[in-house]
Amino acid sequence: MKSGFSHFDDSGRENFCAAVLLLVMEVDHVVEELLAKLVRGELNIEETRPLLAYGREARLETSNDGGYARVDRCLLFGPTTDPVYGFLEVKTHDHWDASHVAHQVRDQAERRVTRSGARRVQGSVLLAPERLCARVRTVDSLVRFITWPRLFAELRALRSTSPLTDLAIRHLEERMDRPPGLNRPMSLDQFEEATTTIACLREFLVACIEGIGGNIQGEPMWLTPGDGQPRRGGGWAWHGLSVKFSKDGKKGRVGIYKYAEAPPGEDSARKTLWLEAYLGDSDVPLAFVNFAPTTLSSTELDAVGAAFKAEWAVRMPLATASAAAASGA
Repeated sequence: MKSGFSHFDDSGRENFCAAVLLLVMEVDHVVEELLAKLVRGELNIEETRPLLAYGREARLETSNDGGYARVDRCLLFGPTTDPVYGFLEVKTHDHWDASHVAHQVRDQAERRVTRSGARRVQGSVLLAPERLCARVRTVDSLVRFITWPRLFAELRALRSTSPLTDLAIRHLEERMDRPPGLNRPMSLDQFEEATTTIACLREFLVACIEGIGGNIQGEPMWLTPGDGQPRRGGGWAWHGLSVKFSKDGKKGRVGIYKYAEAPPGEDSARKTLWLEAYLGDSDVPLAFVNFAPTTLSSTELDAVGAAFKAEWAVRMPLATASAAAASGA
């Protein structure tokens, strides 16, 4: 299940992401309440109005010039004697023209849903990356919006027990435009240190992969987001860098990770860096050792690399035997 929604074609497109939100609302009541609360707050809809229904791709009435439109998400709030719609327009990347988006959101708020013309529309809210929201507001200061980082923060704070919710958050986070930028001072010396450190660590990971007989998959290196926030999944949150490889027909990665958050009972993992190897679709590292050299000298890195190679030599046969036993069961 690690890949989750990525099994589907076009899983990164905006209409797919809107459908993922709708699916999680349907199966997780706390997410349903959160989205309803956020839309109510942005559109000044009374808290006493219950959420009656919601859906996506609702067609709106034709405009005076004959044009038609659809809205990504529509939420219907009660009571049934005086229902009101709130719309949510979903954007996942930052490359939209701000004037076009501002007009789209404003135009949605002025139309009605074709199947229920008697119901009024309170307004439309833009759900988009921070930079797009900021640009849209410079075009039209009246546009209401929710940023993806705000939504993710609210979702992570929920007391949800649904594994689907966790998987959905992970999928959406990985597909949102996340502007690079750290609120830290940066000198020329620090730039030199950062670039040489990353280059050194990548070559170290390549050496580790070669040491276990793996083949490097291209030149790219995977990094956690450039906005300083960790990646998340399965109760973990981490910063890291890794290099892809393949071995015996399976794809994998070797990386160095710092865990910012850990599931209950795993807090000790936060006290050190880890050199880890993953193979296949498993979320559990096949081999891992502490990565705690006092310097990044070749001597100290060689020592860590040797410990990693020895750990791999122990773990790989065990994993192979376990897989063989499972396939024969």
